[in-house]
Amino acid sequence: MKNGPRLLRSRSVFPVPVLNDPCPTLPRPHPADIPGPVLAHLFDSARLFHHIRGLCNGNYYRPVEDLLDIRPGDRILDVGCGTGEGSVMAIPGVEYVGIDTDPGYIEYATRLYGRPGVTFQHADIHQVQGKFTKAVVMCTLHHLSDGEVRDLGARLRELVSGDVAVADPDPVASRPLQRFILSRDRGKYVRPIPEDLRLLEGSYRCRSVLTKNLPRLRLAKLTYSLCEPRA
Repeated sequence: MKNGPRLLRSRSVFPVPVLNDPCPTLPRPHPADIPGPVLAHLFDSARLFHHIRGLCNGNYYRPVEDLLDIRPGDRILDVGCGTGEGSVMAIPGVEYVGIDTDPGYIEYATRLYGRPGVTFQHADIHQVQGKFTKAVVMCTLHHLSDGEVRDLGARLRELVSGDVAVADPDPVASRPLQRFILSRDRGKYVRPIPEDLRLLEGSYRCRSVLTKNLPRLRLAKLTYSLCEPRA
């Protein structure tokens, strides 16, 4: 065609070029040119989210097992469990309950990891019933407003008798690629870690314990904090 490739309409994010030249040279988009909504919608698919995160990050729940000193007899609540990777904490004798407000993630997690002692619920924190010995809030706080974080802390204090482990991306310690991704993340409340922890102070005494590279490609860092309940 004289005027270059024509474009077919498709359901994909980007138009599909129809080319006469079998070996064309197409411009490669710079990451900064990719709009935020495109990156956000990539994770609307639970399956895609699970595999991309697993490929890039591995399972970053592993440090929580030591941080919370999980033992047989514990009942663990995982707030914002996503696609269920936190069920790795369900060692023999431990009951794990994961909650998330995305029904597609919960369906996928149940199909992938559901088993005796491991359950997933489509629920927010105010719908959860029962008592727990420990809890995890993994990569969730940057999706919550200041008031929602305070409410979460208060509700966890009602449900959980022991410590809570909190982990979130650290915008101060993060690598350039991670800062780029965070700027386009679905979570609109990315804060420095000390600000997150201050929001929980009404219910917990929190301290950052560990900032580390995620295990696979080392493209991102997470800060893990331990929150002990106030009397």
